[in-house]
Amino acid sequence: MKAGTEHRMFPEGEKKCIWMDAGVVSYRLCDRDFRCEECEFDSVIRQRRVWDGDSEAHSSRDAAPGPGREEPARPWRAEESIEQALAAWFDPINAQALPTDRLFHRGHVWSKGEEGERRRIGVDHIAVHLLGPVADVVLPQIPSRVAENAPVAWIVHREGAVALRSPLSGTVIKCNDLLKDRPYLINSDPYELGWVLTVAADGPDAASLLPVEKAAAFYRQEIEELREECRLHLKRVRPGVGETLLDGGRQIRSVQEMLGQKTYFELVSRIFVPHL
Repeated sequence: MKAGTEHRMFPEGEKKCIWMDAGVVSYRLCDRDFRCEECEFDSVIRQRRVWDGDSEAHSSRDAAPGPGREEPARPWRAEESIEQALAAWFDPINAQALPTDRLFHRGHVWSKGEEGERRRIGVDHIAVHLLGPVADVVLPQIPSRVAENAPVAWIVHREGAVALRSPLSGTVIKCNDLLKDRPYLINSDPYELGWVLTVAADGPDAASLLPVEKAAAFYRQEIEELREECRLHLKRVRPGVGETLLDGGRQIRSVQEMLGQKTYFELVSRIFVPHL
């Protein structure tokens, strides 16, 4: 990690989405160079605000901290160290193996071969664990063209949205309609019922897709880097916390609560940007 950039929340050269500036979502990067008329996410947000009279946004803000109202980072039990908290959150990721019947994209998307050139696309369990409960899924129109590494769908979290990038070039021919009413299937069953869409690929699988062994090694390294970033943030905002802060007897189990939801989401969102 380069000096002077360790606390950067936005990847260098990236731009904030207009809906982040407007306070509708607390974190989202623009992937269309502000050509909002071409953005599926922009279209869905505008339609929902018209249909619902923004009631959905108000009820969400009433139920949980939202943009501009970040839940403050909470202290934790004196005997609970930063290392114990990080281990409790990150270690279970390695307990579940990646399935061997598909290929993996560095942006935490998997591709499973179907009949002919068709590929079923979904999100891996690592991203699901780190992101937490999915509030909604924005799916593309059918049919629609998609390029390798371009955004093809969006996962909406209470703190913002992350783009799922296509692992291949082709045409989206089917979406998982179950996700419209049950987005939580991505959390509960990411490799089967929680699949996202089907693409008719233009050709063979991209060379950038990884077999399970290489994907597992890449993800392990990436998770260790994320773990270290969380450690640095925790030590910076809570120096000596394990020795000085109490929470009145309530044990806080998640790193999200320690960092604050907004900061945690901003850190985790980076794993969806592929390192090619």
